[in-house]
Amino acid sequence: MSTYKSFAVAGAGTVGLPILKALAAKSVPVILLSRAGSSAKTVPSGVQVVQVDFGDATAVATVLKEHKVDVVLSTLGVTAVAAQKTLIDAAKLAAVKLFVPSEYGFPTDGYTEGPVAAKNEIAAYLKSLNIPSTRIYNGGFIEYIPWLVDYENGGKIKIIGKGDVPVSFTSIADVAGFVAYVLTTLPPSELEDRILRLEGERSTLKDLAAQFKTSVEHVDSITSENGAFKATVQRMLESGAGSTGWDVVVQVDLGDAAAIAAVFQEHKVDVVISATLVTVQKPSVDGAKIAAAKLFLPSEYGFPTEGHPESALGTKSEVAAYLRSVNIPSLEYTQLTGSQIGVFTEYIPRIDDYENGGKFKVIDRGHVPVSFTSLVDVASFIAHILTTLPPTALEDRILRLEGDRSSLNDLAVLFKTSVEHVDSITSNHGELKTFLHGISNTGGGSSGRMW
Repeated sequence: MSTYKSFAVAGAGTVGLPILKALAAKSVPVILLSRAGSSAKTVPSGVQVVQVDFGDATAVATVLKEHKVDVVLSTLGVTAVAAQKTLIDAAKLAAVKLFVPSEYGFPTDGYTEGPVAAKNEIAAYLKSLNIPSTRIYNGGFIEYIPWLVDYENGGKIKIIGKGDVPVSFTSIADVAGFVAYVLTTLPPSELEDRILRLEGERSTLKDLAAQFKTSVEHVDSITSENGAFKATVQRMLESGAGSTGWDVVVQVDLGDAAAIAAVFQEHKVDVVISATLVTVQKPSVDGAKIAAAKLFLPSEYGFPTEGHPESALGTKSEVAAYLRSVNIPSLEYTQLTGSQIGVFTEYIPRIDDYENGGKFKVIDRGHVPVSFTSLVDVASFIAHILTTLPPTALEDRILRLEGDRSSLNDLAVLFKTSVEHVDSITSNHGELKTFLHGISNTGGGSSGRMW
């Protein structure tokens, strides 16, 4: 269940105003941050419009504090990088719990150049300030399809290239509804530092012609207004980057098992090591099956999960069951790393909230032994066993690693500080930290735990 109580939307353009209305429909407190001197906006009753100077972080922070804002949603344009950074600075000053940057398009994670690299730059800036964020990829807006294919000029679907690669499209109304729903329903642990991928429809540009009851015209360029930009977008879509499942680093659609299999086959992959979010692993498993990979390491690197009833860990157990169902040998490797963000040895100050106040915050007694392993030891261990042990020692096995063992209470001595017993942790990622403490107090923090 969501614990966010108050919201601020920055910008009231194509997607900003619909999101504002969708949040207002959820009967939650929401304000609109509007640029000083901008035209008046028609907003739902109860929504306050606050004009601010997006170049003054301190002034914006004052507004956020005054309205006790938990979540800031930016819908500022891709060219407004400077304004969005100032908004992020304001969110940091106001101790905002979650920031939703202005994405609302095709995947941008990993881009270092081109028209969408600025969005990835914003994500990196949020991470540098340790502000939890949620990035939302929804593909192209359905309402903008006529613009993209220049249908307005001549009544035909103008395509640069073959136009036979699937593209994700979602209506503005569905994007707004989705954003309002997840922010007012999901717990912080399912939103903080996550990328959410949404797809309302999936179609190639060529197939759009049938929907518009017209024909396709293959062209080398588009000469109408903004034609060069339309052409740039279409060339990007031709590469496969128009799918919300696209991964720019490996150049493959993570939701397309056949495409993943093709990559595995091209490189003659024997072992697949997954480090992705649990929720997007199944296409990789299917791709490994198609490519006849010999071993699959699911994204564990955390608490023992086999048979765990909690959704945060039970989902990992579901992936293991899926591997068995498709008959792919798997290696499940565990040590204490927590849920999706990981709590390695290096993350001890984070799980105990040492970063906020210099004390070790402990929920309950904190006397149960917990396993810890450093990132370097984890990586070395995996590389060693995969290149040394025979398949019989790896296939369908659970390997358990422990670099150090300590109770949460005893860690305070190592850090030369004191323990503060609390009922909950309220800082960034507080709900997840609280969850990890709860698991640890049951003995679930030991890599030897059997559920």
